Amino acid sequence: MNIAELLSVDMKTVMRWLRSGFHWWLDEMAAMLPAMFDPRRKRLVEYSRYEADGTIDAARGKAGATIIIPKNYCHFRHLQMPRMSSTDIRSMVELDIERIMPLTADSIVFDLIIGKPDADGKMLPVDIAALPLSLARDVAATADQLGLTLRRVGSMDADEHHLEFDFAPAMRAAGILPSRPNAAGRWWTAVALLVLCNIGTLVLRDQQRVNQLEELAAAQSIGLNAVKRVENRLRENANLLKSLEHRRESQQPARLLGTLGKTLPAQAWIERLSWEGGELRLSGYAAKEVDVVAAFKAAPGLTRVRASQAETMADTRAGKPFDITAQIKATAR
Repeated sequence: MNIAELLSVDMKTVMRWLRSGFHWWLDEMAAMLPAMFDPRRKRLVEYSRYEADGTIDAARGKAGATIIIPKNYCHFRHLQMPRMSSTDIRSMVELDIERIMPLTADSIVFDLIIGKPDADGKMLPVDIAALPLSLARDVAATADQLGLTLRRVGSMDADEHHLEFDFAPAMRAAGILPSRPNAAGRWWTAVALLVLCNIGTLVLRDQQRVNQLEELAAAQSIGLNAVKRVENRLRENANLLKSLEHRRESQQPARLLGTLGKTLPAQAWIERLSWEGGELRLSGYAAKEVDVVAAFKAAPGLTRVRASQAETMADTRAGKPFDITAQIKATAR
């Protein structure tokens, strides 16, 4: 089967495959169980025997729920069938039971035993035993009169220590015996409840851990808020220090005035001083032979010194006017 055929199958086929795989898994797990857990391989200690006169002999051990049917009352067949799951083998036997047995399908109840595969692993030995339906009803009626609750009804193997075939499931399916309590259903219900309890416990524990974390976070919030306030205050102080440092470097009038006092020639005086950021503008008067521009260009704290057009003004009795613009260096501020 290719991918296209696999994707085109319907849901009934998929469910049939899943059931077949599940039954195969159950068969494999059952084959791995020790003999002590297999009812067929368990040694019979307490049982009752159905006699030829239609009575039940309860002399062997304690009268109980296992009835042994003599083999001469049963019909046996041995077949070789292709290897498949036990469910598929039982279905094939049910469909072909009238050809296998000399009686009709509605007049018997049967059981089968599947052996180990052959050397090639392709065929399985299957032993089939059938019990007439009328005899099964007589056994159930007789056991009911004696107050016996039947759990297993079948024939013994050759050594007469183990139950070989068990007709009780087929008798329950035919309505001869009452259905057994669904112990497996109760166990699965208990398992489901335990799983739900585990899930609920995990959810509850997870919620408790979340609540504990929330309480811990709430308890630490006071100290955390205090730390945040201190951190914000330190950040504000650092910004304030940077601002003060910048203002100190850009605005130092005493240092600037000292630089101007050292730079300004003796026969010159300043009438107007304008200082905006790093730009300085000076205007005033100086003697005719004094070169104010050259003096300021030689000053170490000034750069880009130049005379404006106002210096071309005519000389006055106060002296030669000058109007200078310069850029203050950061080290000189």
